[in-house]
Amino acid sequence: MVVRQNQMPYYVPPQQFDPTQWQMAVARQQIRFRQPTLEEVILNLGKFMAVVAVGAAAVCIGREMLFGGEESVRHCSECGRTNHDARNCPLTGPRTRLTIEKTGICSCCYGRFRYTEGHHYAGRAAEKGREMCVPCHFHCGHLGDWANAPINPLYCRGAA
Repeated sequence: MVVRQNQMPYYVPPQQFDPTQWQMAVARQQIRFRQPTLEEVILNLGKFMAVVAVGAAAVCIGREMLFGGEESVRHCSECGRTNHDARNCPLTGPRTRLTIEKTGICSCCYGRFRYTEGHHYAGRAAEKGREMCVPCHFHCGHLGDWANAPINPLYCRGAA
């Protein structure tokens, strides 16, 4: 059986590729971006900074709500008092010499004694002190125990 060329009804010969038509189709589909102006850049930067500021404020407010706004109080591990720490504790620091002039009169019981002692009531590293007799130094200045922290007595416990 012989088949002629005109007997194939569905045969379409291939078209020749035309690059000009393809370039025009691609050019119609391309999106062209324009360069932003300086005003637009500044405006967008301002919007970004506003968003960052609002976020930072939200983080700070959340932190305050979660952890509270209390200031931490320093506690000394040596003497247990507040407002200082072990680095600058006046009770356990290096001993300083009191610069008081001894008169022989106890500043606690106001008695006259041949021998008086200097009492560092603010701690041995502080310059504050007073002249006391030995019983007042022990009973009034240290509350009857040398291991107690020194105090500045308001009245004489021996005379009371």
